[in-house]
Amino acid sequence: MKIIFGLIIVFSFIVSVYSQNDIFPDNPDWISQALGHIATGLGVADINNDGWADIIVANGNDIQRQSLVVYYNNGDRNFPTAPSWQSADIDYLGHLAVGDINGDNLPDVAVSVFLGPGGFSDPGKVKVYFNDGGQLESIPSYESSDHMFTFSCALGDADGDGDLDLAVAGGQPYNMGVGPYQTYGRVYYNQGGVIDPLPGWQSQVTMGALDVDFADFDNNGYLDLAFACHLTPNYIFLANSQGQLNTSPDWSSQDLSYYANSLTIARVDSNDYPDLIISDNDQLGGAGKYKAYYFSNTPAGQNMPSWTSGQGGYGSAVLASDLTINGKPDLLTGRWWGRVELFEDSAFTFTRNPLWSSLPISVIEAFVLRDVDKDGQYQSQFLDTVSTDSIHVIDLRNTRVEEIISLSINSLPLLPWDDYCFLPGGSWISTKSPLVAGDQIEVIYLASEKQDLMVSNWDSQIGNYLFYNRRPSTGFISQENIPEKIRIRVYPNPFNNHCRFQFPFAA
Repeated sequence: MKIIFGLIIVFSFIVSVYSQNDIFPDNPDWISQALGHIATGLGVADINNDGWADIIVANGNDIQRQSLVVYYNNGDRNFPTAPSWQSADIDYLGHLAVGDINGDNLPDVAVSVFLGPGGFSDPGKVKVYFNDGGQLESIPSYESSDHMFTFSCALGDADGDGDLDLAVAGGQPYNMGVGPYQTYGRVYYNQGGVIDPLPGWQSQVTMGALDVDFADFDNNGYLDLAFACHLTPNYIFLANSQGQLNTSPDWSSQDLSYYANSLTIARVDSNDYPDLIISDNDQLGGAGKYKAYYFSNTPAGQNMPSWTSGQGGYGSAVLASDLTINGKPDLLTGRWWGRVELFEDSAFTFTRNPLWSSLPISVIEAFVLRDVDKDGQYQSQFLDTVSTDSIHVIDLRNTRVEEIISLSINSLPLLPWDDYCFLPGGSWISTKSPLVAGDQIEVIYLASEKQDLMVSNWDSQIGNYLFYNRRPSTGFISQENIPEKIRIRVYPNPFNNHCRFQFPFAA
């Protein structure tokens, strides 16, 4: 894609640098009632359509069949400590994914069911709770027809048709009389708002995948699929020029540490290609370190980690985002019976050891970053010119996206879910119709310089956590060092709240 230049007023500001202790407090600001919940999957979205992001938690893990719950945001910097809503059904629930699947502009929730009712001898499934007018249905109206052990799922446009498809990570690492168990990666395609009951894509290789997510790793304008695996290498499957996912992996890790738990994706090094970050868990072997694979071009050949953490253990949650507001992602990590830790960026990689950790120890499973109290949100504009025909993915290259407000192509507004799809808090947009060379893109979106941190804990005696971001508001955003684009940030003038200015930031 080309660079767009415009008439831009440039102002210089001195941006204060805040230590990690100025981002999150040492203790959580909110703790839910434990209620015996074995909290696993975690999501954040405005479920009840009141303009405030709510917290969604899937409970159960492989320990006890439990329900999906939602904590509604009160809009006054508070959440109730007991769930505002819970599902009527129960299962061994794993991780979840949130997005508008059926195109009614309300977020739905897909959940992996790790085990069937019979436990480790019984494969699970994937299911979807659709949002009916601002409340999730009490019994999910979609369940996959096939069964598999699945701990994680992800939503993304796998076929480039502008709606959200459902990817599923399959595998079961434990020797509980029937395991360990490997299976195929799966994608269930969305047909006009209806998820197919059987997968339309399956990997040729079997794997012990515990996490999965979408990203355009090769920058060809289609979303690719990454799996974090236990028992087998980690895999990336690229989409070809027709938007079809390859069934054989285009990349696999070769460091022989096959003990992955979770993944996150971000542009960490100095080029424009997304990188893959993995948490290893040493419960069944290995060193249990966090590691990152940096890709300097299409993922191929770069099969060994470029960065590993100094210490190991029961690695679980990982999430990369620009928390220090310097244009480069930092890395949040968690462990079972461990603390939330923050590795800061350092010369296009991460510090070897964390520079901040929370005080309480908990059995951490998942993270989500969103500005749930809206105290750091700002409006931003993304401009670009398409340089290649037949692309579908627009990547905002911003880890702090909160909400897509509008998308226009050649000054013509497109309609969400009729013409394109995205995820709450996600940085990519996927269009129904292909974009061609010369198309002018304009995206207006909300981002935040103060993302708050939600944490799910699967110790049934410990609630879930919320850490409010406490870094002082600057009223403006520092320069982001992402190459080959010009992005315009729009935010209030810190000296006059009634005026707005535009400033350029390298992106």
